[in-house]
Amino acid sequence: MHLEAPEVASTPNDPDTLGAVGLPVWLWVANPGPTTTGPNSTSATAGDVTVTATATFSGMTIGMGDGTTIECTGSGTEPGSAGRVGGS
Repeated sequence: MHLEAPEVASTPNDPDTLGAVGLPVWLWVANPGPTTTGPNSTSATAGDVTVTATATFSGMTIGMGDGTTIECTGSGTEPGSAGRVGGS
């Protein structure tokens, strides 16, 4: 089974745009898929026994760079996706 760490995106997500103090910061997985957020399964068989392992994304801890960490129980929602603003 091949798994990769998810890429975390945030607002503002343009490197040439500055954020503003006091405004919300949205965080989300920028590359959701089978190898980052799953599910991803693989099986192995030996004789009459088959074992299946499934990896499923359950959340993430994000270090904000100042010692603060954010706990997310899901993969977040990119602001403006599906016509609404969401968060992690």
